[in-house]
Amino acid sequence: MFCTSCNKFLDELPDNRAEVNNPDKIAKLLVSAYPAYSHTLIAEMYSDNIDDYKGPTNSLSDRFIEQVATWQDVTELDNEDPQNVWEAHYKAIACANQALAAIAELGEPEKLLQYKGEALLARAYNHFILVNLFCLHYNKRTSDSDLGIPYISSTEKELYPKYGRGTVAQVYDSIERDLEKGLLLITDNYKVTKYHFNHNAAYAFATRFYLYYEKYDKVIECANKIFGSDPSILMRDWATISQNTYDFDVYSEDYINVSHRCNFLLMTGSSNCGLAFGPWTVWKRFSHTSLISNYETLEAKAPWGEYTTNTYHSRIRSYGASGGEYSFATVAKIPYMFEYTDPVAQIGYRRSVFPVFQAEEALLNRAEAYALTDRLDEAVADLVTWQKSRIKSGTIMTRKNILEFFKNVDYYTPTNPTNKHRLHPLISTSISDDIQEKENIIHCILFVRRIHTIFEGLRWFDIKRYGIHVYRRQISNVIEAGSPASVEKIYDSLTVNDPRRAMQLPQDVIAAGLEPNPR
Repeated sequence: MFCTSCNKFLDELPDNRAEVNNPDKIAKLLVSAYPAYSHTLIAEMYSDNIDDYKGPTNSLSDRFIEQVATWQDVTELDNEDPQNVWEAHYKAIACANQALAAIAELGEPEKLLQYKGEALLARAYNHFILVNLFCLHYNKRTSDSDLGIPYISSTEKELYPKYGRGTVAQVYDSIERDLEKGLLLITDNYKVTKYHFNHNAAYAFATRFYLYYEKYDKVIECANKIFGSDPSILMRDWATISQNTYDFDVYSEDYINVSHRCNFLLMTGSSNCGLAFGPWTVWKRFSHTSLISNYETLEAKAPWGEYTTNTYHSRIRSYGASGGEYSFATVAKIPYMFEYTDPVAQIGYRRSVFPVFQAEEALLNRAEAYALTDRLDEAVADLVTWQKSRIKSGTIMTRKNILEFFKNVDYYTPTNPTNKHRLHPLISTSISDDIQEKENIIHCILFVRRIHTIFEGLRWFDIKRYGIHVYRRQISNVIEAGSPASVEKIYDSLTVNDPRRAMQLPQDVIAAGLEPNPR
């Protein structure tokens, strides 16, 4: 009797983890291999898409967003603080590792190989986001010694495992191994394909990864797997979308619609992004001000001409009044959604859906790779494909007018803002500050990518890659198109070598023994 009872007791799992022992359970587990909290908010707030409107007297802020927007080590708590972002991505990695372990235990049957591919890509993606947030950017000169992040490639079996950070180069090498294995196995065989790593999403991820990794031939190769001979068929149909009566909720929810061919991978998460970057006053002390929009981004003069309300298929929306606490410009793209946990009490969670990989970004990655390998005609051709989709009126870009336009634009200064920044590239390809065609095409690509991915956090990584000097400016009044720049003061900046370009690790992680980033 005692032996029987003991055996039954020992047959029970020692913790509350479910056994992942069949294809259905593995598929369900992989739903959790995508992070529950997005890095988008903190990355966007770190970038030069943000100004400080009226400074500390502006009540449309809180301590958390002030710490993020002014590059402080974050101590305040929020759903999208660095600690939650860190934990969400490592939890997703743990789920991917558990799925891979289960697949291995089942003998890796053919019907599970697509899940193995998805798990490998999810593991690679989560580490990729973490290394680009919490470390200095990859470059061939210093990444063999720059602090990395722990690359977790197996399930945890110890109560308090100890990890080292390794180097950025080691992390990138591990990501590449997982990515290459995953690309060989990925399929489109999902009920809702665009919420999983599918063929186009996987190769779009590869274009971004190899661009950051300075392997430009691989960028082009992976982009060609997506686009074939005609990339235009995968561009967003802005002309048709713009026929709808404007409503922010309708337009932003349409932006992340799974039916659009340009949307390759969507992720959901608890988030304030829809409010912070939408037409509401939440956190608008730090915002994409009208000053930035008029001179640097959405409403700036471009190679296709001066901005008018007829420039884009979907119009830019500006908000603000003289004497008010906000002055910002926005486009409808990141939706604000609310998940009610108690409809009667009207409480729940703010959520959003993020277009993590899109056709247009992959196309611009290829354009940059073309430019960096001196294939300038092909780079311009990709820019024109983007332009014909997004721009309603204006001059079609050519090598000549891109050169002439940026040749006549002053380099950016905080009191004379323009869409041309001095480049101090960490990449090994030579780009000088001299007026030359390659540099001007790079300026154009960075400008177009900044427009297209605004409010998605990707501008921050371009800033890190190209050593762009970022300033925190306090703006004193509403800026209207055509008026002179009005900057009350410049109170901080990030130079190319500023260690704050690597976001500080969460305090709990440092307390647990992981080496902090230098300050």
